[in-house]
Amino acid sequence: MHPSTIYIGNNPQPQQTTTSNNQSPQVLANSADVAILLFCLCAIGPHPSPSLERAARHVIDMLKPGGILVIRDYGRLDEAQLKLGTGNKELGDNFYRKGDGTGCYYFELDDLRELFVNKDDGDDKLELLELDYIQRVYRNRGDGTTRRRVWVQGRFRKPFLNEVGTEEEKCAVATGGLDASNTDNNALKHFLGTSVKRWDDYYRAISTTSTSTSLPSNLFQIFPNEFRPWLSWQPSNKKGNRHQQSQPSSPSLSPVSEVTIIDLGCGLGNNTLLNLVERQHEEEQQQNQEQESQSSSPSELPKPPVLNLHFLDASNEAILRLRSDPRYQHAVASYEESTKEPGFTAATITSQVCNLASEETATVHLEQSADIILLMFTLSAIGPHQQNHKHPNQPRHSGVVNAVQNAARMLKEGGVILFRDYARYDDDQLQLNSVVGAQLCENFYVRGLDENDDEDRSENDSATKGTGCYFFDLEEVREFAVNAGLEVLELEYITRVYKKSGKNGRDCSKNGGVVNRTRLWVNGRFRKPVVA
Repeated sequence: MHPSTIYIGNNPQPQQTTTSNNQSPQVLANSADVAILLFCLCAIGPHPSPSLERAARHVIDMLKPGGILVIRDYGRLDEAQLKLGTGNKELGDNFYRKGDGTGCYYFELDDLRELFVNKDDGDDKLELLELDYIQRVYRNRGDGTTRRRVWVQGRFRKPFLNEVGTEEEKCAVATGGLDASNTDNNALKHFLGTSVKRWDDYYRAISTTSTSTSLPSNLFQIFPNEFRPWLSWQPSNKKGNRHQQSQPSSPSLSPVSEVTIIDLGCGLGNNTLLNLVERQHEEEQQQNQEQESQSSSPSELPKPPVLNLHFLDASNEAILRLRSDPRYQHAVASYEESTKEPGFTAATITSQVCNLASEETATVHLEQSADIILLMFTLSAIGPHQQNHKHPNQPRHSGVVNAVQNAARMLKEGGVILFRDYARYDDDQLQLNSVVGAQLCENFYVRGLDENDDEDRSENDSATKGTGCYFFDLEEVREFAVNAGLEVLELEYITRVYKKSGKNGRDCSKNGGVVNRTRLWVNGRFRKPVVA
């Protein structure tokens, strides 16, 4: 049934229209959880036109409060429009007659905003969740030609405020207890209140022998400038043989005797840092033994700075696991032993439980102490970048904003924050979109709900299971860095495509059956300004 010909409720009806099952279309009013318009509006007419506005009104009326409308349609300057424009087929502005005799309108984003989005509180339309252009380039393998397709894609939501069914809900709206701008507010608030416990459960469930991760953690590759002083200690291959070449010079790095690094949201500890501090203690012990046993000529290689490490995480379970790591224990024992010998300086290593997302943290002793701070896949686990602050009882700042401000306070002047985290439209996000109950709000999801693929799994599972993950875009990251008083040295998307190595159907059935995974991350370097 064409949306421009459906009459709902009190809309004028020139004649009684019935559906195929002989029911009046009035039953469609407030009945849909999801409405889908795929290349439908373009065939109705140009914008603005009465038929297109009537179709939009009918779709809005069909949605339940909280219902979602998803749209994909032809976008302005699509290649099909450019071809149609070369002939005598234009019926109006951006509206054309196709070869089969049907019409086709090519939208721009503002057209859909005018049709579906509330301009003020008095409008009876929808909330905008997502609206963007989608571009694809297709190549013809036969003749090598390409086609550039442009579509508009959007997601809209019908506010709860327009349809509050019970007296209790009406009272809640009147007193501010029901936040109409966030339909999942209660679920999100519950999740954020149990986030630390979820991470404790996560680390408790991990095998005590498993410390591997699929995320990039080689700091020599990710941030080569900051870790150049220790490059000669980097393993040269998977067997663990280390580089023996002389350390490259770097005019951008001033020689220092000590460097303090804080790993925020450390989890089980970054492998590069743990390997470095272990190697550093080995080198210092070897040098000390050589000085006591023989008078050999000192090495001409520049000695890397003494490395002081501090690991912080909100999960007590993660910190306990980190402290049981042999490299960590060896470093602590070496430091304690070195304090007994005058004149012998060893790298320090500490760890503590700290909720970085809190406005008040127990890190006063670390303020203005760090040369380098790591934020590696940390902020995404805290919560959404922005929360709704219209309600007076809600905190003004999100946990992500608090975390960045806390990190900035720990930096020395001239110190650097090294950042990497999940980016919008990463393969993980695309897969989480298909998991029931995984999405709590826009771009924020609960992981782990699909691990067992149980038939009894439901949306309620997100109340007790899984850890959170937010997917950033560049401007969000830039915003919270600048607002914390940091200079942006580098900020970009990193894209990696990984091929599956499965050799049979069972292997390929994992990971959604895809052969390649496209990973998208946001990579950034931010510096605390030096005050003259």
